[in-house]
Amino acid sequence: QGYKKEDASFQRRIEACNAAIKNIGKKYEGQLREMSRQQKVREKIEEKVEYYERLSESKQAEVADLKQEVSAIIEKAKTVMPERPQGDLNRTTIERKMNALQKQLEREKRMHGDPFQAEQRLNSAILALNKASEASLEARKLLSQQEGMFVTRKREWGEYRAALETQSDYKFNTYLCYQGFTGRLKFDDNKKALSLDVIPASSEVQNSTQTKAMSGGEKSFTTIALVMALGDQLFTPFRAMDEFDIFMDSVNRKLSMSLLINVASDKADNQFIFLTPQDVNGIPKRPNIKIHKLTAAQRGQSVLPFRPLEQAE
Repeated sequence: QGYKKEDASFQRRIEACNAAIKNIGKKYEGQLREMSRQQKVREKIEEKVEYYERLSESKQAEVADLKQEVSAIIEKAKTVMPERPQGDLNRTTIERKMNALQKQLEREKRMHGDPFQAEQRLNSAILALNKASEASLEARKLLSQQEGMFVTRKREWGEYRAALETQSDYKFNTYLCYQGFTGRLKFDDNKKALSLDVIPASSEVQNSTQTKAMSGGEKSFTTIALVMALGDQLFTPFRAMDEFDIFMDSVNRKLSMSLLINVASDKADNQFIFLTPQDVNGIPKRPNIKIHKLTAAQRGQSVLPFRPLEQAE
């Protein structure tokens, strides 16, 4: 029953961790959707800016044409009546001149259109131009804000990525020092590649070496250092490593286990799970270390060695 309660508690902790991971994934997906939405908004704003710029140019050309038309009509009106008439005029003379002017006006309307309507069109065009200019200015302001936000996020993301790379390189070299190794991580963001430079303690030449030239134990220890260094940047609530020491000799395995236990002890808020087929009798007994041993399978065994619940301790 004690094992059953401990297993149930462990399952609940795993479920809680999975729920936390899902929440983090949802937040990350939400951020991706928000970035996609902001990109679409930016594209729409750019389209509006282009539309209002074209509209502004067309309205300006229309206003210039209308101004020329009004100026021409005024000049023609001056040819008919350059000055106001002087002296007293009788009714017949005034009516005759009014009729002549009316006929002249009708001819001018037929030839050039109504000047009042032209002025109205001019005022309407100017009003539309002002509205288009205001809308274009607001769109440009919004576009400038979006561009500033994009540049800021891109810069902050680059700084954050550089900090992660630097911290991973530092942790990697720190973990290698447990074995007397030195090394560094090289991140190539353009090629999306990661390379390792490692100098084992047994190397007489102080130059970096490729992992192909290392022994099995050295490769395994280097792999552990790399996994632990990268894992420190993930901020996950638990980590699991399976059969990490199968290619190690006793010396490398002892150092590796010491490294893993010390790192796990320093991170009390995280849970570490290490699976190994090797002997675990040399692991120190601490309150925060739980060791679970499984019975080795027998040759020809067809039934798992489980006991009924009523026979469990």
